[in-house]
Amino acid sequence: MKSSASESPRHFAIKHGILDACARAGFDAKAEARGKGWRADVLAPTSGIPVAYEVQLSPQGLTKTIARQERFWSSGVAGCWLFLEGTKLRNLNEERPDLPLFFVRETGSGEFAVSLGDRRVLSLDVFAAEYARGRIRFCNDAVSKPTQELRLLFYEMPCWKCGQMNHPYMLGQPFKAACNAVAHPHESLWATTKSEYRPDVVFAAQRFAAQHAGVALLLPTVAVRRSRTVGHEYLSFGCRVCDSIFGDWHIHEAEAEIRYGGALAEGTVSVAMTDVFSKPIPHWCYPADDSYCVSSAVPPFLNPRS
Repeated sequence: MKSSASESPRHFAIKHGILDACARAGFDAKAEARGKGWRADVLAPTSGIPVAYEVQLSPQGLTKTIARQERFWSSGVAGCWLFLEGTKLRNLNEERPDLPLFFVRETGSGEFAVSLGDRRVLSLDVFAAEYARGRIRFCNDAVSKPTQELRLLFYEMPCWKCGQMNHPYMLGQPFKAACNAVAHPHESLWATTKSEYRPDVVFAAQRFAAQHAGVALLLPTVAVRRSRTVGHEYLSFGCRVCDSIFGDWHIHEAEAEIRYGGALAEGTVSVAMTDVFSKPIPHWCYPADDSYCVSSAVPPFLNPRS
């Protein structure tokens, strides 16, 4: 089948890629379906209400997209939008459950991929089938997964009081949810919430240092110490020899430099978290192991107005 004169080859290829993926997944999808005031590139039945896949490669603003989405809803159809990667929609500041909107790009050899924010990239085939199955779901919060692969960066810091060398460490990447969403806990200076001070991370750093075959890593200790600068106690790194506090401000400055390179040693460690935490990040969730960020998460076409 060839594209019509008004349809670009790329639009045609994406549309029929969705159609073929839905058919292989067992859905009797139809191309160029029409309803009252709307047309869908592909209309697929699901276990809930039908899904209308709409490939939008030409410019279209947010207001018009929402208006067209409302026409789908009024007919008992759930719209799913695929915009060209790099498209910017003014005033669309976060992902939202009432407007499933994703970005598609060509990967070469006529293949296409769809991105779920900055979390995952799926082939068009996988995306279309999994969305129709209801396995791409919306969650309002990102919840940390119980086991994290963390990047530790170690750097040099002589003690300001006794002069002995210490090697504090920092996390080179944030905590992640099972769907790869960032789920970093809230942190602030001069508090007890810094991720590097968590007992599970401290133990992982100690284990890494003990097994490290390169330069000997001389870890500072982590304890509650009083800071004369801020006038109260907080968890902190301290000298391994004289126990003098390494203030969070100095640690923060050192970490800012290390982020641009120059770590003494670095490595990835697996950390079994002692607790999980969540962060309010609305997102379309697609974990590899069905560990959705919210256990009650449902695709919008099963519960469209919740």
